[in-house]
Amino acid sequence: SVTGYTSDKIQNWVFSAKKHFKGNIVVIGYNIPQSTVDFLKSHQVEVYGTRQMGLHIVVQRFFDIFNYLQNNPDYRFVICTDIKDVIFQRNPSDFLEEKLIDKHILVGSEGIQYKNEEWNNNNLKVCYPYLHSLYQDVVVSNAGTFAGKIEYIKDLCFNIFHLSLTAIQNDPQPDQTAFNILINSKTLKDI
Repeated sequence: SVTGYTSDKIQNWVFSAKKHFKGNIVVIGYNIPQSTVDFLKSHQVEVYGTRQMGLHIVVQRFFDIFNYLQNNPDYRFVICTDIKDVIFQRNPSDFLEEKLIDKHILVGSEGIQYKNEEWNNNNLKVCYPYLHSLYQDVVVSNAGTFAGKIEYIKDLCFNIFHLSLTAIQNDPQPDQTAFNILINSKTLKDI
């Protein structure tokens, strides 16, 4: 998902994806300049435009990913990444083929526990204070890099969106903590 970025902010992601990834590449766009749309299309990247719902993009993107997948059910794997600070170093589908045999979702760790990282810990405390003490030793996973089998990613995105709407404070970015709550639940941890 992308909002407001010019092509220079996303070109590393686009070029690395085109170099290493052989599947469909889709960007969900919100208020992006026409020059960025033209850049994406010139590199055979589909732009899925949607209208904003008054939510922060980091929350709304999960609803829009769900809707896109609902309307495009023929994918086997889905890879969801941030666009400004992620690059592909090889074809991620090869890794998914190897790793997602008896599992269904792959997430990236930030390699640090909630209690040792100020932004994530504060986000947890503000958005879900009733869980703050329970998650201090949990290693934070990144809501901007995850992949998996389509039916699981579609449901995960739907649930991230809805759990984000329940954040106690009107913090505009509850998605990462919602993501972590869900993937650390017994229901998802096993898959």
